[in-house]
Amino acid sequence: EVPRIQLEEYCNSSAHYFVKFKRNPKGSPLDQFLEGGILSASKTLFKFRKIIKEEIKHIEDTDVIMERKKRGSPAVTLLIRKPREISVDIILALESKSSWPASTQKGLPIGNWLGTKVKDNLKRQPFYLVPKHAKEGSLFQEETWRLSFSHIEKAILTNHGQTKTCCETEGVKCCRKECLKLMKYLLEQLKKKFGKQRGLDKFCSYHVKTAFLHVCTQNPHDSWWLYKDLELCFDNCVTYFLQCLKTEHLEHYFIPDVNLFSRDEIGKPSKEFLSKQIEYEKNNGFP
Repeated sequence: EVPRIQLEEYCNSSAHYFVKFKRNPKGSPLDQFLEGGILSASKTLFKFRKIIKEEIKHIEDTDVIMERKKRGSPAVTLLIRKPREISVDIILALESKSSWPASTQKGLPIGNWLGTKVKDNLKRQPFYLVPKHAKEGSLFQEETWRLSFSHIEKAILTNHGQTKTCCETEGVKCCRKECLKLMKYLLEQLKKKFGKQRGLDKFCSYHVKTAFLHVCTQNPHDSWWLYKDLELCFDNCVTYFLQCLKTEHLEHYFIPDVNLFSRDEIGKPSKEFLSKQIEYEKNNGFP
């Protein structure tokens, strides 16, 4: 948790910010990461990696290595090789209890789905900032932080029903979570199959999750997500995702001004290639 911060939006990006402190207490442990009054994302991340590197040396009975830093990524990825191979992402996040930045004002469109009360409560939660660099053409601005709302996404996915009893022991089971899992699996398999071909590595599970949340907003009623209709619901999700690829528009769920599928983010050929592959899967019963 960080003391009162002042955010300075970076280049009308709506999502990336420089972080300053309103009153920087002398002798604060964060002093060492300040660069001209700005909290340096790269310095903080460097220190974070160093701490984790030291820590994993002391782990016994497990074979853990740290993967090389991926440019522009806020994650520290650990590869655990024994007993079986899994990779774990650890992300440094600053917690701010201030009210959410103005760019989120019209975001989180869950009013008709989960209700305005739930929405108001969620917006009283803290928000997070992760050391994710903003892109400037092919360069990165290494000192920016990006807004993160993964805790809110988790809360929504946990209490996902329009009726409070959805998926509870006594309640009716829906297929929302299954649809999201299938969507993620579809993208993962295509990325596995084609690797970095045509820039498929530019797509991530967050794109799928965002599209899925929009489908939930458009279809708020639990009766549209009955478990027996899984195939139909999954098809709706895939269709929506394809539409986003075609129109090159996928609105950030919390920051409506941010288009995750803009050409600055992902080139048109990549979107066309992924569309083609998904269409093929869809038309052939997802081989």
